[in-house]
Amino acid sequence: MAGRRRHRKEMYMIRIVRAYRKAPWAIRIQVTIFLLIVIAVLAGIFIGIRALFGGGTDDQFEKERQKNQIEVVEEDGQKKVIVPKYVAKVNNRVESHRELVEKYSRIYKVYKYRELILAMIRQESDGQEPDVMQAEESGYNHYPPIGGADESIVCGVQELRDCLRLAEVRGPADIERIKLAIQGYNYGMGYIRMQKKKGEGYSEESASGFSEMMKNRLGTSVYGDPDYVKHVLRYYRKSSDKKESKHNDE
Repeated sequence: MAGRRRHRKEMYMIRIVRAYRKAPWAIRIQVTIFLLIVIAVLAGIFIGIRALFGGGTDDQFEKERQKNQIEVVEEDGQKKVIVPKYVAKVNNRVESHRELVEKYSRIYKVYKYRELILAMIRQESDGQEPDVMQAEESGYNHYPPIGGADESIVCGVQELRDCLRLAEVRGPADIERIKLAIQGYNYGMGYIRMQKKKGEGYSEESASGFSEMMKNRLGTSVYGDPDYVKHVLRYYRKSSDKKESKHNDE
């Protein structure tokens, strides 16, 4: 019985195709246009239903992103990779510089690292002016001394941008490369170049060794902060991490 029904359907389709082929060109064009319209309408209905019932539109994705506190990193201009969102766990004095950080990080194309910059300000100066990013010796400081937070952030953000690029940091959650970049911010980019030449990333041993090497070379008792990475990352944490830094108060 089922076989007969299938045969009848096949014969019906064959007749339709034959009738279409025998029809004048004008009618065939009209039929084709009609079918395309029907397909477009059905596609629109499907997309509307999908959006209405959770099909993953941009608005819904944004709500989910905020709910789960995640960041989205674009790779190759298309692929979306969901990674943990990192935030700066800092005090009010450092937060008071957020507007300047956001302003200049946009200008110098490192806006997605704004939380990292705030964490660095917390370590560098605890937000105390004028030189909040300790950028007095920066090559971008053309008119020393640093006269205020805005000048310091302009210089410091550009220095960090260069370090992030040299360390080939891929995003705010690329912690291993961020470690290399921020230790380079503290020591100078010579540290990053040395590690890349060796085919290595950041390590506590290399940071300590570089400091000792530079102290011997310059005849000084101190060179940078070998523990700079630890000191900064205690303020740069996953947003889901409820544990606050012990040094996070005014």
